[in-house]
Amino acid sequence: LLYRFLTDGGKIMPRRKTFVCAKKQRELARCVKRARQMNLIPYMGKLPQFRRPDFFAENA
Repeated sequence: LLYRFLTDGGKIMPRRKTFVCAKKQRELARCVKRARQMNLIPYMGKLPQFRRPDFFAENA
């Protein structure tokens, strides 16, 4: 689920692209950072198995 909110390079997407409120964006950032520390998400994920689905491209 968290991969939807990451770019192909592994960065967290900004609010204007994710369309979530400020409170949820902060929560999302904390969750992504925690998952990175737990080694569930790579810090830089350009490998094919870490690509995010094109969820936001359909809604744009």
